[in-house]
Amino acid sequence: MSVTEILTRRTDDERYPSWYLYLFVAAVVVLFANTHAPINFVMSWYDRVLTILLSSGYITQITFRSMLEQKDAVIVNVIVPVRTWSFFTALIIAAVPLLRDIARHVQRNGSIYTDRRTYTALLIPFGILCLLTFPSQLGLGGNMYARMSLEPLSFNDSKLWFYQRLLMPSIAYLLMLKGPVLYFVFSLITTIMMYLLVLLFFRTRGITLSGLELVSIGSCSFMMTQLQIPGYTEQLAIIFLLLLFIVPTGTMGRMSLVVFSLLAHEISIVPLVFVALLYFTGRERAMMGVIIGFYVTFWIASFGGDIAQLLSVRNVYGKSGLQWAMEFPLRLVSGIALSYKLLWIPIAVAAVRFQSERWFIIGLSAIAVGFTLIGVDTSRLMGFALLALLTSLYLLKREHPEVHRWYPALLSVNIIVPSFFIGTNIGIALVNGFYETGSPVGTVVLNGLYQMIYLGVVLR
Repeated sequence: MSVTEILTRRTDDERYPSWYLYLFVAAVVVLFANTHAPINFVMSWYDRVLTILLSSGYITQITFRSMLEQKDAVIVNVIVPVRTWSFFTALIIAAVPLLRDIARHVQRNGSIYTDRRTYTALLIPFGILCLLTFPSQLGLGGNMYARMSLEPLSFNDSKLWFYQRLLMPSIAYLLMLKGPVLYFVFSLITTIMMYLLVLLFFRTRGITLSGLELVSIGSCSFMMTQLQIPGYTEQLAIIFLLLLFIVPTGTMGRMSLVVFSLLAHEISIVPLVFVALLYFTGRERAMMGVIIGFYVTFWIASFGGDIAQLLSVRNVYGKSGLQWAMEFPLRLVSGIALSYKLLWIPIAVAAVRFQSERWFIIGLSAIAVGFTLIGVDTSRLMGFALLALLTSLYLLKREHPEVHRWYPALLSVNIIVPSFFIGTNIGIALVNGFYETGSPVGTVVLNGLYQMIYLGVVLR
């Protein structure tokens, strides 16, 4: 089964009544409007609206002052509850097509999902990964998302960019897994779900991964980063991308995935557009374009149309991601190289051998590399190349059984090579677990190299 067949292995489209389609569009608008309106924006807009009403003569000076004095009470007792109710209601409405497609997929593949081995196969590999990198505390951004999970629709985003990634903290809030401790647990549950989908990517195609394969794949950055610095939301966006390749979806189910991916992480726009251009129908691309148009419109509007501010708030210590990458290119290169370590080899082999999938593999890999020039968290952003890796391994295992002659050795050495979080702004960040002190080969052979990078680049 090629990648094209994977994405065309879709469910029969159900005809949704026109009233639901209008309701779906309204839900998308409500979700994106709430997402791009953190409470500090709402408070500013409240003052502006009152000023406009006063200048237009609709309210008196006395009413103006009274409403200003009652601003906090109005926001807490009226605006926030209305926002919360509307957001979660819209979330349920938008989820209906996806949930129906998932339910149908599980029903048709019951033997996979009811087999306990599907889930127990992850226990030992996940335990090994936690020994390699022990998840001990939330990352810096994870702490912000944990705060957001306490009251996601009244979160005051002083940095002006966390608020866009509202979905994961909102789900934590809905499940009562909010606050620093419970959000930490929720983040690890989300990481396990992502890991499970990696296994299901192969199981739904008739391939069972060995424990060695699961540990080796899991030792790459898409997984390690979520254990090193838990709490970040791109893992949820990756989950939705994986679902697109696991669950046969109809048009509306795909639109649900597009909406949720955008709510999880704004950067998912790029891989979504790439996949849509390759494999979506013209109608689906048009519908997706409308959804992205809504999203971008609210995004720009939230900054009052000031594109310069929209871009500048993403600078780290006054520098853009590109500036950091140009100043510390070795951090960039080492972060990209260590993101999949030796598993870059099967990605390269598959890109050469499988012409029909070549541009899919190269395209997703290039997109992830491009992200590292925009953001500074190289190891996290390279997670968006995960589907390129999984597709490469799947094609090689299916078409070239001879890979088993060298495959186990490659997987084993890949585990031995330590995984570090690398950012272009901070360099290598050591972690808890065996990867901190290094495995035998890592200690003897690679430790000197990493110390050179750390001393020569990070402390430059």
